[in-house]
Amino acid sequence: MALYPYSDTTKVFCGFTLLVLIVVPLVSAPFRRRSERRRQDRFVGREPLTSREVWERFYRESDVAMEDVEEAISVISKDTGVSTLLIRPSDRLGVELGLEGWEYPDEEPELDYWVDKRIKDAGRKVKFKSFETVDDVIRFSRSLRS
Repeated sequence: MALYPYSDTTKVFCGFTLLVLIVVPLVSAPFRRRSERRRQDRFVGREPLTSREVWERFYRESDVAMEDVEEAISVISKDTGVSTLLIRPSDRLGVELGLEGWEYPDEEPELDYWVDKRIKDAGRKVKFKSFETVDDVIRFSRSLRS
């Protein structure tokens, strides 16, 4: 009886899998940090604004609720690592915030989960289009309240 009852193919596959699970995160970590640093550098010198201040400055005269602004900015901040104090409605998700081509293919953006949940909670069919800016996300959230 063999000491290891697995075939050579199984052993090679398990070894390769372990190697990938250990090496890929170690190799990709510096690239992730560099990408995040570049993203943060885009906002150097930007005046910090709370979600309330963003709402007062950009949405006070509209039908957008402050909760829509807070929630959207919070979700985008979680996805990008950019402080909620630095995100503005005009920021493009793919350019300034770096969500285009999502750099962590093993992780689905929080924004996707949030959108799905908001649609489900609204209890109606919604024609969904992609978002280009933070304002698009905020106005989408607002559209589900009516």
